[in-house]
Amino acid sequence: MAVSAIAFDLDGTLIDSNQVKRRGFDHVFEGYPDWLAHVAAVLETHRKSFRTVVIREVLRRMNAEGWPATQPTEEHVAELAERYNRFCIDGAVACPEIAGAGEMLHKLASTHALFINTATATEAAVEIINRRGWTRHFKAVLGFPPSKEENLADIARMEDLLAGDMLMVGDDDHDLEAASAFGCPSVALLGPTSHFTRPLPLAISSLAELPPLLDQI
Repeated sequence: MAVSAIAFDLDGTLIDSNQVKRRGFDHVFEGYPDWLAHVAAVLETHRKSFRTVVIREVLRRMNAEGWPATQPTEEHVAELAERYNRFCIDGAVACPEIAGAGEMLHKLASTHALFINTATATEAAVEIINRRGWTRHFKAVLGFPPSKEENLADIARMEDLLAGDMLMVGDDDHDLEAASAFGCPSVALLGPTSHFTRPLPLAISSLAELPPLLDQI
């Protein structure tokens, strides 16, 4: 067996939660002046930035226009980040799984070491996996910080593996970039919310395609 450990992205790969995370910012800023326009503008240039970065930038822009109660202080950012975090955790628990995710995890957990490698904060990711009843499938849940590339290196150390023994599965350029930087192969999951701008050496349109593909990697 060439691949012995598989790291999965979470949002958009195992659960249909990418839009939950997007709606989280609307939830945080609902009621602020011109909030829809400000959130949309910031996300255009900060699509994959951590939540505190986005929140701070939205507040900064509002404050620069003179709107009251929009100071981008650390306390204000932390308060809104916690509101965002709770909205997204509850949404990620309630949202549908990506088709076939539970069945695939059950099957692969008996033959491979499985990990979560996500840009979601680790504590939040652990709660999501636990509340969805998936904890038993994974050897570890690794989130942000550190980076996905660093998480892959941590998995290699934990399992005493070489990069070629591992696989990263995700729905975004950032997943493939992390795998490439670390040196392990990757599989792109194509779906309605996936985001790829580069040629894809290995791609699947359904998680059911992953188990038989592993013998070819």
